[in-house]
Amino acid sequence: MNQKIKKFVFDFQKGSISLSIIGLGVLIVSAVVLPAETIAGPPSITPTISSSSCTIQGIKHPEDNPTIAGQEVKVSRVGVVMDSYSSNKNPYYFYNLDRGKYNVSVPEPPPGYVVGYTLCSDRTDCHTGTKAPGRIVEVDCLGRFVDLHWWYFEITKPACNITAAFLGQDGQLSVIYSLRGNNDKVPGLFTSSACFYREAGTTEWHEFGKWREFENRFTGSPGAVSAPTCSINIPNFNATKTYEVAAGVMVYFDSNGNGSYDRGELYSSCSGRNGASGDCSSCFRTVSVSGTHATINRPVCNITSAGVGASGDLSVTYHYEGNNTDSLLLKLGSSCFYRKSGDTDWIEFSASNKVVDADPGTFGDRTCTLSQIPDFNANNTYEVASGVTVYFDSNGNGYDTSDPHVSCTGRNGAEGDCSRCFRAISASVISPFCQINYANIGPMGKANLSFQFNGRNSGDFYLGTACQWRSVNPTPSSWQGMSVVGGATPPPGGFRGGASGTIVCQSSGVVPTGTRIDTRALVHIYSGPLNSSPTPRASVECLAQNIPTVVPTATSTPGSTAGSCPRGSLGDINCDGSINGGDLAILAAAWGKSGEGLTNFIANNNLRQTPDLNGSGGVGGDDLAIMAANWGR
Repeated sequence: MNQKIKKFVFDFQKGSISLSIIGLGVLIVSAVVLPAETIAGPPSITPTISSSSCTIQGIKHPEDNPTIAGQEVKVSRVGVVMDSYSSNKNPYYFYNLDRGKYNVSVPEPPPGYVVGYTLCSDRTDCHTGTKAPGRIVEVDCLGRFVDLHWWYFEITKPACNITAAFLGQDGQLSVIYSLRGNNDKVPGLFTSSACFYREAGTTEWHEFGKWREFENRFTGSPGAVSAPTCSINIPNFNATKTYEVAAGVMVYFDSNGNGSYDRGELYSSCSGRNGASGDCSSCFRTVSVSGTHATINRPVCNITSAGVGASGDLSVTYHYEGNNTDSLLLKLGSSCFYRKSGDTDWIEFSASNKVVDADPGTFGDRTCTLSQIPDFNANNTYEVASGVTVYFDSNGNGYDTSDPHVSCTGRNGAEGDCSRCFRAISASVISPFCQINYANIGPMGKANLSFQFNGRNSGDFYLGTACQWRSVNPTPSSWQGMSVVGGATPPPGGFRGGASGTIVCQSSGVVPTGTRIDTRALVHIYSGPLNSSPTPRASVECLAQNIPTVVPTATSTPGSTAGSCPRGSLGDINCDGSINGGDLAILAAAWGKSGEGLTNFIANNNLRQTPDLNGSGGVGGDDLAIMAANWGR
C-alpha cells in the first residue's frame, strides 16, 4: 500500500524533534538531543548527527552588533513547500537536514547596510576572501555540513573635490575633479560620478553629457579612486554671467542588476549641488570668464649652463619641473630665448627642441642651440632666458596667452621672480667648468660635496662658487647652503680673473636618517666683485641627485676595510675616496673611545672603517698622526 509521508523538523535550543505522519492516523516521533556545548559552541565545532544528514550553520557579522546578530536566517528545501526552518540566533545551526539543495536567506538589511556572504562545504576556512553580494543563496547540503557566513556592511560616504574649473570666452566649460569611493570592501556596490552646471542665481542643474559618454562620467568598483574630467560648450552662453559648477560621486547598490542607479536603490553620495555651504562644498565652484577657478602650482626653471662662442654659436641648458601631477587637463611647455643686451624683444630659438604639450608633472633637462646669432658681434653682451609654463588649453589650439596658465620665465631678467632662468653672456667670457668628484651623506649625518672647477678670464672678471643641498625624500625642502671645509677657499669678492681647483663643502646641520638629498655646485663668472652685486656673465651647475643616507652594505661589517674603502686604514674613515676634513671630524668625535664604546660608536654611525687606524684598540694621537701623514690623498 502506498503511503504518503509528511515530515516536520523543529529546531530547539538543545536538539531537534522529527515528526513523520504516515497515512491518516499514524504519528512517528523521533528526537535527537545534543550535548549543550555543541549548541552553544562556534560553528567550527561540528557535531556528528548522522551519516545520512547534513547541517547548515554560520555567523552573522559583525557579531557585536545586536541588530545584525538578531537578523533571522531562513532555510527551505528546494522544491519542498513544507520543509522550512528559521533561527535568529548567532551563531545559527540547522541540524539533521536531509541531504539536498536548500535556499538560505536573510531579510532586507537594515537601512544604510548591504549584505553579502561567504560559503564553503565541510570546512570553515573560506571566510577571509571576497564577499559575494546578496541575501539569498542556494546551497548544496550534500556533505557533513555547510558553513555560510553573512556579512553586513554600512555604506561609507564617498569623497569629491574639484581641483580646477575653466571657462573660456567661447563658453567652453571644463572641470577637473577627484573622487574616492571609500567602499572597497563592500560587496555589490558601484561607484558613479557626474558633472553639472547652472547659471548663478538659477535653480536647475544641467548634467554634462550622457551616461554612455564614459569620459564625462565614471563607473567602477565601490572603492574607486579616479580623476575624471568634464567638458561642455554651454548653450546660449553669456560671457558676462557667472556660472556654478558641481561634481558628485555616488556609491550605490544595483539591486535590479541593470547596470545603473535607479531611484529607490540604496546609496550614499557626496554632491556639490548642495552649494558652497553644503556637506560636500569641495565639489562646488563658481566660475566666470574673468574669474576662472584653478589650482595650478608654479613650475620651476633653472639654467644650468649657457655660453656663446667667438663665431656666435649659442648654447643653453636648463632644468625644468612641472609640479602639477594631479591636474590631468593641464599641459606643460618650455622654450629658450635670446636677445642682445639693451634690446626689449626676445627671440625664441631651437624651437625643435622645446617641450610641447607634456604631462604637467614632467621634469627634465633640455639644451637649446643656435648655430650663429644673426648680425653677431663678439664685443656685444647677450642675454638668454628659458621658461616653463603649465597651462590649460581652453580652445584646443595649443598654448596661447589667453589660456589659464602659470609660468616661470627668465624673460623678466636678473631681478625677476625666476632669475635663475636668466643669464647674461659674452663671447669674450670663457665659460666656467665644474665636475663633481663625490657627493654623499657621511657617517656623521652631514652632506658632503667635492667638485673641481675652472673659469679663468683676463680682465676685471670674477669667479664665484657655491655649494648647496636639499632633501628630496621623504619631505622636499628648498636649497640650503654648505660651508667650504677643504680645498680652495674663495675670497669674499670671488677669484679675480678666475681660478681653477677643487673645493670640498659640508652641510652645517645633520641630514635626518632615511632622507635622500640632491647636492649641487654653482660656478659663476661675474662682471665685478661678488660683494658689489655684479651681473652674471656665464654660469655652470653640477648636480648630484637622489643621494641616500649612508647604510652599511650587506657584505660589510663595522670597521671593515672592504675594497670600496681602499684608503680606509690611511685615514679615509668616511670612505669617500679622499682624506680630508670629513674624516678628521669623525676622528675627533671618536677621540678617546676604546673597547665597547668604540664598537658602539662604529655601529651607531654606520662606519665601514674604524677610526682606530693603528689597531691599538683605542682612538688617540697615533691615529691622528697617520691621518696627517696622508692628508689630501
